[in-house]
Amino acid sequence: MARFCLILVIFFGFLAPVEAAAGISALRQMLQQRSSEPKLYVPEFVFIDQEIRVLVQAPGAKKIELYGSNEAGQLQLKGVETRLGPDYRKLGEASSSDGDMRKEFVVKLDPEKDQALIDKFYIFEALVSYQDPVTGQEHWRNANYFGSNANFSNNNAVKIMPQPESKRDVAAMARSMIPGLMPKQSQGGF
Repeated sequence: MARFCLILVIFFGFLAPVEAAAGISALRQMLQQRSSEPKLYVPEFVFIDQEIRVLVQAPGAKKIELYGSNEAGQLQLKGVETRLGPDYRKLGEASSSDGDMRKEFVVKLDPEKDQALIDKFYIFEALVSYQDPVTGQEHWRNANYFGSNANFSNNNAVKIMPQPESKRDVAAMARSMIPGLMPKQSQGGF
């Protein structure tokens, strides 16, 4: 019995470093995959008279298409399910031959024409095209959503606010205006 216990201890003693190495390898692989996924950075809100700056990063992509919609829905575009409503429109596109895509799109709302959007959300969706290295076929996928502080988010909508009335409104806007580039806010207030 003691011999059997000794064998178990030796076996599991050798197995633990192997399992730890496999866990680290899986974590490294997951982080590497996450860093190469396409990302859509959108601000939390904008004032009606401001430009909406949307940043799309897509390492290895051949093409990016940005779409927008006044209402949410579940629309299929290029074989990919999106959150766009039936009133969607194409806002811009970019392509690259070297496959390293980082594009900032600027969307300008007309304060007089788009008054109906005030206090509502405008939905963005970025579709990214990749080319399969083996077959050469093009396939599309959605970009992951990130907020203005570069945190992963499940929100691809930007709230449209009325024109600012005070300096406080403008300061709040500055924190939300440049997606993916603003530093994260501290939690402690220090």
